[in-house]
Amino acid sequence: MMDPVVVRSPKSHALVRPQGEPERRDSAGDRVPLRQLLAIATLTPAQAALLISDLLDRLTDAQQRGRFPVRLRDRAVMVSSTGELTVDNIGGETPWLNVDDAARIVRLIADNARLAVGSHDAQAAAHLDKLDESLVEPTDLPDLSRRVRQSIGPILDASDHDRVRGTRTEIGELVAVITGDSPATTELDEPQLPIEVHASADSLTPADWPLPRTNPWHRRRRLASMRRRILVVAVIVVLIGAAVAAPRVFAQLKRGWQAVIAPTEPISNQLSPVSPPPEPPTQGPSAPSPAPASAGPINAVSATLADGPCAPGQPCTIRVDVKIDPAPKQRPVSWELRAYDQCSKAVMTVGRLTVPVPAGAPQIYGVTRVAMPPGKAFAVVAVTGNPAAAASAPLLVPGPNVAC
Repeated sequence: MMDPVVVRSPKSHALVRPQGEPERRDSAGDRVPLRQLLAIATLTPAQAALLISDLLDRLTDAQQRGRFPVRLRDRAVMVSSTGELTVDNIGGETPWLNVDDAARIVRLIADNARLAVGSHDAQAAAHLDKLDESLVEPTDLPDLSRRVRQSIGPILDASDHDRVRGTRTEIGELVAVITGDSPATTELDEPQLPIEVHASADSLTPADWPLPRTNPWHRRRRLASMRRRILVVAVIVVLIGAAVAAPRVFAQLKRGWQAVIAPTEPISNQLSPVSPPPEPPTQGPSAPSPAPASAGPINAVSATLADGPCAPGQPCTIRVDVKIDPAPKQRPVSWELRAYDQCSKAVMTVGRLTVPVPAGAPQIYGVTRVAMPPGKAFAVVAVTGNPAAAASAPLLVPGPNVAC
């Protein structure tokens, strides 16, 4: 059985079926599935916009009545000879609709209309691009309907009743041709210049409209010969490269082999003495611990550099983090920063800070800019005073392994 052939005439915009083609009717008589219509005909942007509007109207009406199909099947979307799109099997007691199915049907219609637009109508192509963007990740049916209607509004104005009526009549004529209810399905008395043909070459049988046929065996022989030529050229290139590189490779192999078999310089069995590695600088004594690491509601205290490296005799930015048990009310936490001179054993307080802890907070931090005293090596320790005394690990300035 031959596939239907669709030819669009510049005069009548009718669809023509080859003589002798059996009629195909839907079970409803004057309706065809949307997918069959899209496979045979190419819709204009206005026709596509009208069908999309009908689809949204049917689904919105089903939503208002609380009756949805769980899945929107392609075979349930029909187009009648009156030019209206309908959806069968709406009536199940289901509370929701898979909105991705609705977006998929809209995209099928838009893709078909894009074939008619091509590159000659930039404005229509821009409207179809905007329609594609409106189909990205819709949240629900109302969101999809709002975005799609804003996109198709410039294509077909719903208030222009004459244009809507004419566009619906055009869709009805396409359906009537497919179902065999239109005189346009008979053979044309005069051959007309075709604008679009959707068919394969072997499905066009009229004698007055021959299509070129090609012998696939000839093409296969040409393709095989071309492959052989490419393979031969590649082999020749590889052989030339090997011939050019072979002398250099052989010379390098010969030098390496001579160095192993007959070395020119005697190999000494004596190993040169190896000097011991330099001893690392001794680290100064660490700071004494003025308080335990945790006490009372304070679970831990830490001190770190907040703005790059620090050196004695220069200003430093130090951040102190305090982990504390959450409390139902706001309370303050205070601490001071003590600098222990690791060489002179002197202790200096270089900064203090009090930070309010919000209710229920398990941690708080504060940043203090302090002036480090002159010297060689210091250990900075954060010591809390309220609500309990706890101390952080020493922060070594300018770093570890600094000798006095």
